[in-house]
Amino acid sequence: ICLNTSVWLDGKQLTDNGKVVDEKLIELAKKLGEA
Repeated sequence: ICLNTSVWLDGKQLTDNGKVVDEKLIELAKKLGEA
């Protein structure tokens, strides 16, 4: 199990130490009630 990971995809950071930092993903998470 990897906790608090940083994820990059195609040169764009999606998560930083386990927290979502990509604006589009943050909006999607809000719509799902996860943020």
